Amino acid sequence: MKFNIETVCRDEYGDYQHSQLPDFDGAECITKDVLEHWQAEMDFQLVINRMDSEINEDHPAWIHYFENGDAGFGEWVPEAPSVNAMLLSIHDTEDGPVAWWAIEQDKEAA
Repeated sequence: MKFNIETVCRDEYGDYQHSQLPDFDGAECITKDVLEHWQAEMDFQLVINRMDSEINEDHPAWIHYFENGDAGFGEWVPEAPSVNAMLLSIHDTEDGPVAWWAIEQDKEAA
């Protein structure tokens, strides 16, 4: 995997972006083909966690974001999909906040 390890510093809304995350030419929607090419180029698997799948309606982030309509979701601490996962991004989407994780490809399975 070709990502540098860096400290996760989220902004006032809860957003975070790894310094090596490309902007994908400013595209709002990224195609599956573009993501697959990027994963192959950087030698990792992308795993996406959705906040609404990880927390319940009693969680403060759920209440602030989904019930009160606040822009922030900083109380959500996404669960890493594996011990060797690296957080690439926490950001809002039309469907709610998501976290992007990079997991190094298993060389023995390749």
